[in-house]
Amino acid sequence: MLSDKKGNGRILSLCFVIFFKKMRIFLNLIFICIGSLFLHSQANTPILTAIRPPYLILDDGKDSLKLKGLEAASTQLIFMLFHAEQDVIGLDPGLSNDGRWRAIHLKEILKNVEFEKYFSTPFRNNILTLEPLTNWRKAELSLYDQADLKSLFKQLDLLAPDDLVMMIHQQTFAQIMRHLISSDYTETFVEQPTDVIYILERKVGQPGKLHKFKYKIR
Repeated sequence: MLSDKKGNGRILSLCFVIFFKKMRIFLNLIFICIGSLFLHSQANTPILTAIRPPYLILDDGKDSLKLKGLEAASTQLIFMLFHAEQDVIGLDPGLSNDGRWRAIHLKEILKNVEFEKYFSTPFRNNILTLEPLTNWRKAELSLYDQADLKSLFKQLDLLAPDDLVMMIHQQTFAQIMRHLISSDYTETFVEQPTDVIYILERKVGQPGKLHKFKYKIR
């Protein structure tokens, strides 16, 4: 009787071992599939190389996209981006060497667009990301408070149809997108991206059309 119990225990233990091994293989396959889908979506995001109104130059000149908002005076363009690579030192860090190069390249990409306003939160990494562009344009930066997005939205509406560029944050990204495109927008980030530009074409009171691009450090 005792030997039967021991035998049953060994069988049960073996079953658990086999089960957990198969479960681990199954989970690994899931993670591989998720990773592949993520990489595929990233690979399909076009690279914004330059802007020559009314065209966006993509993928180092291999492609282009005509943007109606760059030639239609009645359409507002809102360029949205996250801060470039930041330094690792300080409570309010600036930009790393890569981040400074990215900010300079951003200026080269956007310099042919006539922006009416340049919006940023007060954080140094955001301000410094736009600094090469605002310096080149001799433009002032308009600061907004993440905790008071209603005031920001009023300003955006009052500026229409003039174009603007705006620094955004991962924490308020979904709320800003819901307001601008008039529908639920979901996009999850493992971490806040430094190489993404969103361009929204809109007329106030109408759903906006959103474009997503990446841009290189230099």
